[in-house]
Amino acid sequence: MKDTTTIAIHLYNHHSMDIVDDVMRITNAAHTHKKVIIDTMTEPVDLKQIPWKGKTKLLDVLHTLCEQNNWPREKFHIESWNPLQETDTWPSLQVLWGSQPFVYVADKVFTVNKSIDKHFGIYVSNSSWPRLWLSSYLGHHHQNKTDQTFVRSTANAGHMASLDLDALLHNFSSIGGMEHVDLAAIGNLIKRLPLTTSKIMLDEKQHMHFNTRFDHAHTMSPTADDIMQRYNHIFCDVVCETMFTGSCVTIDEKIARCFMTETPFVAMASKGFLSHLHTLGFKTFHDHWDESYDYTSDALRCVEISKIIDKLACLDISELKKLYDSLMHIVKHNKERYLELCGMQKNEFEKMVVDRLRSKSQ
Repeated sequence: MKDTTTIAIHLYNHHSMDIVDDVMRITNAAHTHKKVIIDTMTEPVDLKQIPWKGKTKLLDVLHTLCEQNNWPREKFHIESWNPLQETDTWPSLQVLWGSQPFVYVADKVFTVNKSIDKHFGIYVSNSSWPRLWLSSYLGHHHQNKTDQTFVRSTANAGHMASLDLDALLHNFSSIGGMEHVDLAAIGNLIKRLPLTTSKIMLDEKQHMHFNTRFDHAHTMSPTADDIMQRYNHIFCDVVCETMFTGSCVTIDEKIARCFMTETPFVAMASKGFLSHLHTLGFKTFHDHWDESYDYTSDALRCVEISKIIDKLACLDISELKKLYDSLMHIVKHNKERYLELCGMQKNEFEKMVVDRLRSKSQ
């Protein structure tokens, strides 16, 4: 029997792209190796949330495998990239955080030259149900006040199958909030797709998810020059993080773009996201709009964010510019703090983030 092997599982929010294949690969590896390292590929997912079938979770499957084969649970070692992952999640667990997506934005050549002509920006590549809901909400209620991308194509069957519409319906139904679901608005967004200036071909030959291994100068990069320059024309970015379910926190290029471009933001993320930013030395905007949405999650968080959007949408451009001037000290502080953190040694920075967020959550 060989010593060690690593099985990487690809997750989007807390769902695996192919959980059956993941479990098969993990099981086969366990029969041929003394130790199996399960790597979540730098995605800060809450391991306790990864589903198998019904109410059964992936961790339940690992427990069962160990019981059936008389293996110690330490045979499976999990590398979690979620700084908030509880240490009792699994007997053999390493908690990490990857800084690369966050710090890369600091290397962009960008000049802040605000000329605000839109209230909101929302920049989406892959779809998820909160991104679909917020994008359709902005597109329906505030289209002329919103600069948006949504890089999905109606010519691509895979894209249409992975919009996450079923999860949207499930999550709003779960809170008794189906009155907030406007299928006509969602349909109108779909008719407008793709919303992008990218030259990439979005036909049916493309995979349902883009290959994100391209370099950061690529037109589809989340830090592409086109995306960065858009921030000079918007007042507020509606940030839609990849991971938002359970006890987790994502700190990546999406929020870093706001820091680097001195842009205010609201964040569709996990509960406590703004509080975690405070822990790392950033400031947010509670003196200017209601940030109690940070105590909510999932569909309710979407609804609470939409209330902020509606209030800001009532302001005209001149009022937005005055409001931005009053926020200048916050956005400049955030940029200074961001660049300060990015100037730290990589290992030191990553350890500091894990230590601070973990100590706060305990």
